[in-house]
Amino acid sequence: MTDADSAAFVPTAGSVLELIGPPASGKTTLALAVAAELRQRGTPVNLQVSARPGEVPGDTLEPGAALNDSAPRPRSRAAKLGDILRDALGTTARDPLAAALLELMPLSGSLNALRRRRYLASLAAGQGTGLTLRDQGYLCAVAGLALDSGRTDEAILNKALRLIPLPDVTVWIDVAPDVTAARLRDRLSQQGRAARLLERTPDANPALARVFDTIMSLLERDGKCVVRVCGEAWTDFEAAVPVIVSAALDRGPKASVKVGPK
Repeated sequence: MTDADSAAFVPTAGSVLELIGPPASGKTTLALAVAAELRQRGTPVNLQVSARPGEVPGDTLEPGAALNDSAPRPRSRAAKLGDILRDALGTTARDPLAAALLELMPLSGSLNALRRRRYLASLAAGQGTGLTLRDQGYLCAVAGLALDSGRTDEAILNKALRLIPLPDVTVWIDVAPDVTAARLRDRLSQQGRAARLLERTPDANPALARVFDTIMSLLERDGKCVVRVCGEAWTDFEAAVPVIVSAALDRGPKASVKVGPK
């Protein structure tokens, strides 16, 4: 396929690109930049980002730009907490995938389990035709479940990966845990009490990074398409965008590739 052909190229129906990494690693920022580049090439994108109402992301790497009209509008953490509570009072249908994952990695506390069930149901409902780009998806859900259940060993994670629909391209944002922890502390200081209830503490980031490291090793071992983005500066993310776009358009790496200085 030539560069001219790529302007009208549409990925395989139902293909998924997922960005993973601990909170405050830059998943949403990079997702928006990749979506902007894909659209410039004429590729439609079903963009699903987890930006908070207090954040104003844009379709570029420059901070302060407005969220484009085609991206979903962020909802407050308080609103999401209300949704979870309404589900607890109702008769929510049991999702077989969520049930299997929670059996493999059981959580203490019904509210926590309900939150995960709701999130997994939203992922299933959000899958469309064309290319879906997520800054959090099934892999992030598995990592969070593993950490919260204390079942982070490779054998359990491997079983969990066999249960979920894997993305066609996985982008791992590998930022030093102390950097993401500092960013997360700053984020939490600007949030209200309800919002903080649904956030991880900065101290959890090193352990979560280790879970992602195991997940990525399993994906690479299985020959999956993985792009590893290292570093923390805007320039590191900018360098990764064309590599990720090429992978999404099925013209790039079919296995693991690293971008950045780390």
